[in-house]
Amino acid sequence: MKIARSLLGLACGLALALQSTGTSWAKAPPANPCAQIAAQLQQVAREAEISAPPSVGCEVLAEAEFATYHHQLAQALGLDLNLHSDSKILTALFIVPESYPYAECVVQASASGALALYDPLAKKLVIKENSNISELVILHELVHALQDEMLELRSYAHDPKLSFDQIMVRTALLEGHAIVISEALSSDKAGSSSEAPSAVVDSRCTPPKALATLFDYPYDFGTIVARRSRSGGGNAAIKKLLMRPPNSLLDLITGASNPVATLPRKHDSSACRQDTLGIALVQTIAKLVLNREDSLRIARRWVSDDVRVCLAKSGDEDSVWRVTWESEWQRESDAASFFQLLRRLIEREYQTSLNPDARYLVFSNSEGLQFTLRQTGLRVQFETQSSEII
Repeated sequence: MKIARSLLGLACGLALALQSTGTSWAKAPPANPCAQIAAQLQQVAREAEISAPPSVGCEVLAEAEFATYHHQLAQALGLDLNLHSDSKILTALFIVPESYPYAECVVQASASGALALYDPLAKKLVIKENSNISELVILHELVHALQDEMLELRSYAHDPKLSFDQIMVRTALLEGHAIVISEALSSDKAGSSSEAPSAVVDSRCTPPKALATLFDYPYDFGTIVARRSRSGGGNAAIKKLLMRPPNSLLDLITGASNPVATLPRKHDSSACRQDTLGIALVQTIAKLVLNREDSLRIARRWVSDDVRVCLAKSGDEDSVWRVTWESEWQRESDAASFFQLLRRLIEREYQTSLNPDARYLVFSNSEGLQFTLRQTGLRVQFETQSSEII
């Protein structure tokens, strides 16, 4: 399954653009933003203490051409695979509403929001024309070029054998590193405008709050990790984390090292796919009903999880999708807390009332949606089944 590859791979330009769209050049931005790339690459390499590649290409494209290039790169990296079934998981777990056109929007919003991108296949920086791009954004993308030289980003960040949780870890490390190095070099030390890009995104594609939280997670958390690592051990500490990334976000937080078996990945042609979501999804879901501190507290009690999305039936007029998510917790009381959190979400989302004392709940509505929620010891199983008219 490719939730992380579609979400995180396409989110880089959008998330950075939303944070850094203002002008932060010491002087007016150059008419040709590619003119200084060679010098800036060496500057970034010195700051990060990473050997620079012999050269990095640079191209400026008109907005429409940039969007086409962005989409073609996403396809080449496999970032747009399985978006439809990904949306089933995100809908089942209350991240996006049923009506949100996720598959259509995740690519559109990222292409519209991005001001520049680094292409690890062509080894070049591609910049959107007339985007008033900031120095900070260019420096950020050049850090990705250094990372590519050191790690080979195509396999490091886009390996289909990696779980969502593992890709979250790697994305957090890559983006946190890029943010810390680019901010250290930018003439605007305090950052820049938070205004959205000038490109107009279809209003239907405005990300729901929970989805935006998930987009932001690796950037916010990754920046904290990168700053702490660099402060305590210099660039060598960040490079060590990048070269040997922990198996899960929980390991990255706690400093533990627990082996996690990679799960077999299947494409949409097969009936089911499987993944491990990890604490980023747990905390994002928990924040729908809890404050930040309580949501992080419950997320840190997570041990492991397994999610499966299956096309249970495919007919001429409708299809039935089943999403099953089983999570394991440190203590039975932790499992009970998460069970109750999911119960509250079902009640709030569907304006119903469920028995708070039960440990096995079933809910269905007239639209063909069915939830099953069960706690057994340390485990919580949450299953949804929904019909889709073709």
